[in-house]
Amino acid sequence: MLDQKKWFMSKTVWGVLLMLASSTLATFGINLDAASQAQIAELIMQGITVGGGALAVYGRVTAKTAIK
Repeated sequence: MLDQKKWFMSKTVWGVLLMLASSTLATFGINLDAASQAQIAELIMQGITVGGGALAVYGRVTAKTAIK
């Protein structure tokens, strides 16, 4: 793999984290099915995308130097 990305941009990592969270919740009697887990993972990825865009806009608005 030549392409690199941050760990939090990986759907696999979020899928595993959600699977672990789902297993933990199941221990306490709260069950999340696979479809719910997939929806949560997609919402997290969308949130990261929106957050990244907002951070970029904030960075440009508050920047002290101009872009050439």
